[in-house]
Amino acid sequence: MKRNILAIATVAALASGTAVQAMETEYTMLTGALYNALDQIDADTTKLGDLSLNQIAQIKAVLDGTDNDAKKKQRIETIMSK
Repeated sequence: MKRNILAIATVAALASGTAVQAMETEYTMLTGALYNALDQIDADTTKLGDLSLNQIAQIKAVLDGTDNDAKKKQRIETIMSK
């Protein structure tokens, strides 16, 4: 019985570690893509690591929008200043 509990605990620990790694990888990929997109419209990228997930989602929505680059940059800088 103790072996079963230990085995379950080990599997749970490994699975949660894998989930954390996957989330970190996704976050790194997302911020990398955001960095490239911001760089293309000449927006400030120095505070990219300080953004919340909500701010990142807002910026992504702006980048996917139909505004011209100048308007996108203005809106993104407003989001980043919050």
